[in-house]
Amino acid sequence: MKNRKAMKAIIGVLLLAVMAAGAFFWMNRPEEPPITEAVQRENLESLVEEIGEIHTENRRLVVANRAGEIGLLAVTTGDEVETGTVLAEIDSSDWRLKINQLTDEISAMRSEYQQLLNESAREEERAASGLELSLKQLEEARDQKERVERLYEAGAATRQELTSAEMEETRLLNAVHQAELAVEAAKDAVSSSIQEAYLARIRQMEREKSHTESQREAYYIQAPVSGTILYKMVEEGAYVQPGQELYELGDVNSLYVTADLLAREMRGIEVGIPVRIIHRDLEAEAVKGHIRKIDPVAVATVSELGVEQRRVKVEIALENHVNEWKPGYEVDVEIIREVRENTLTIPERSIFWKDARPHVLVWEENEAVEREIETGLNSRGRMEIVSGLQEGEKVVLDPS
Repeated sequence: MKNRKAMKAIIGVLLLAVMAAGAFFWMNRPEEPPITEAVQRENLESLVEEIGEIHTENRRLVVANRAGEIGLLAVTTGDEVETGTVLAEIDSSDWRLKINQLTDEISAMRSEYQQLLNESAREEERAASGLELSLKQLEEARDQKERVERLYEAGAATRQELTSAEMEETRLLNAVHQAELAVEAAKDAVSSSIQEAYLARIRQMEREKSHTESQREAYYIQAPVSGTILYKMVEEGAYVQPGQELYELGDVNSLYVTADLLAREMRGIEVGIPVRIIHRDLEAEAVKGHIRKIDPVAVATVSELGVEQRRVKVEIALENHVNEWKPGYEVDVEIIREVRENTLTIPERSIFWKDARPHVLVWEENEAVEREIETGLNSRGRMEIVSGLQEGEKVVLDPS
């Protein structure tokens, strides 16, 4: 029994000795060096990053130019059209009714005018026939009078017979004169003023018809520019009002990007500065561009979190066309506000602030030495070092 107790005591002492030795070695172990990164030179960019949207050049809204029912939609979304292509037709039944009415009126007026001329011609023909008959009768009467005169001179005819022949000649002379007057009257049955009145009315109706015919195209909705139909807003049979949107079209082979920048980030933003545009979903290379237009005013907007912001819209021209890009796509926009080439940089996470000044811990001879630095540009977790560090020196990351 005593031996067992002695054994337990020895084991306990040994365990305590082992634990004490372990604690001694743990407390006196060499410290692991902190994670560091060397000061290096690189090109550093000051960026304004925002989400942009792709648009087409020559984007146009096509609207109805009159009220009416859509009788025909000749194109649909995705169709390519040329300038002047008929896109739609507004019901033109009233136009056709007007044309038919004018055509009938012109035809009726021409018919009435021609009937008047024909009646005048027939009357003139009858008068001419009467004149011809009177002249023939006069000629016969003169021949008869000459025969009676010869007989009278020969004593074969009486004075009464000669007088009767002379009176017949006189009567027929009067008849010829009346027939000549009838011919002249027939010629003047339709005066030049009456004819001109008819012709003037016909010309007026023809001009009205020609003008109405020229308005036929007003019922056609035509493409104002060449491009691709982006949206179709109506269906056949719909009743539209003047100015109502029918189509939207644009040139999908010529694109640009817009982005709404926070007003507080507009420092250094000007026309011409370079931009990178990236469509991350398509995993394509970044496309180069530049700012081509900056709106003159900031507009109040509300963010998705309900925060009111002031933003300025900018337009970005693309240097290259990407076939896979389509209007309406969202892209990442990186506006390169400033570039510092071959400048000293360190990770931003290696900086801590003391007395409102930036500091770092420099790892020198297995020791972290505190040092004040002067910083410059900050971009994507990298900080430019203006002074206080040299290339190759190591700084401690995440100093506590």
